[in-house]
Amino acid sequence: MSRRQVTPDHRPVAVVSPVAGSVREGADGADGAEILQSIAEAALEAVPGADTASICVVHPDGSTDRLAAAGELPDGLGVGAVSQLTCSFFRAGSTRVTITLSSARDDNLEDSRQIAELFAAQAAMTMNFARTTETLQAALVTRQVIGQAVGIVMERYHLDEERAFGYLVRQSQDSNTKLRAVAQETVDGHNRQAT
Repeated sequence: MSRRQVTPDHRPVAVVSPVAGSVREGADGADGAEILQSIAEAALEAVPGADTASICVVHPDGSTDRLAAAGELPDGLGVGAVSQLTCSFFRAGSTRVTITLSSARDDNLEDSRQIAELFAAQAAMTMNFARTTETLQAALVTRQVIGQAVGIVMERYHLDEERAFGYLVRQSQDSNTKLRAVAQETVDGHNRQAT
């Protein structure tokens, strides 16, 4: 989609629809970095006068890590951006994540703040989606390890599933160790004995 194809009356729907599609596709295998990249590219296309779009983590000391970037400042138009528009969309303590649009020609990117905020909202949803996915994957791995440990305890001590799980819970409480750590230790010990 070129910048000329987006009309002011339809801009919010026209620019957010492809990005929303990218977020939906993320559930089918695209990772968070790919989705953030598509958000940066779409933001660059949607904001008239923008030459670059970037999504960055800004650390408390002021240093930044770029998560995604699109475009570049044109050669021969000076040393840097004439206009910048930055929207923060995620904050954890003093660390924040921003989307920044820059222009070497246009000194009025502020007129596009609402559009930039739409992209910031999409990026925030993407980051939350990625964090939720990681949490769910970690929970699944933990569940699998606990299941393996229960099976090992059942076999080792000739217990039913409920009692084997209770055994692991007591081990966890007695050692003041998380259940997943006790389960991992049980599985690791069993694997060492098997080799």
